[in-house]
Amino acid sequence: MEDVATAEISRARVWQLLKYNIKLDDGSDINHELLDELINEEMEHTYSEVGEKAFKGARFKEAEELFKKLVFAEKFERFLTLPANKIL
Repeated sequence: MEDVATAEISRARVWQLLKYNIKLDDGSDINHELLDELINEEMEHTYSEVGEKAFKGARFKEAEELFKKLVFAEKFERFLTLPANKIL
């Protein structure tokens, strides 16, 4: 349950940062391109950490797609678990 709560808080915060045009300390924008780049970097890092077999055997790509769908959505999805349950 704690993992779901952490995921929920994280994706809500990222959605808010993007939606409300929050700037980084250096003044640069948090935008779709930056977030897409950071997500891709994190996926590459995860792949290198767990290895090809574990990465392909798990549902990392589905999680990435869901996360992107939620954080790039125009309207805030109330609960992460609602769309997540549809793909389980």
